[in-house]
Amino acid sequence: MTRASGTFAIEVWEPEPTADAGADGLAVGAVRILKRFAGDLVATGSVRMASATIGGEPVVYVALERIEGVLLGRPGGFLLRHLGVMQDGLGTLDCTVVPGSGTGALSGLAGSFTIDVVDGVHRWSFEHSLD
Repeated sequence: MTRASGTFAIEVWEPEPTADAGADGLAVGAVRILKRFAGDLVATGSVRMASATIGGEPVVYVALERIEGVLLGRPGGFLLRHLGVMQDGLGTLDCTVVPGSGTGALSGLAGSFTIDVVDGVHRWSFEHSLD
């Protein structure tokens, strides 16, 4: 496995209209996001995300992200699947390359991302391999 890392900035955050939460406090929303990656991955990310809240508190999000750019000198693209869950105040995040989605010099790409926000900066790390 090879490790790559860097930062990303959110350039666009466009929530889509959603219905208000019902009397039970359950609500589902969606957002379109555009990101710009820097570091070992110089790329753009286009994201479609759906999230749910209970009583106004976030509990889960799922997203698909198309990433296009250059990873450690290799041009191409891939799809990244996100699943984030909050339970009892603790969050987990699983971001995995969609199998078979690598294009160009990233064909055969596999791996997983971690994302941390430190002092307001989005930092990412990517453990990956290429067939």
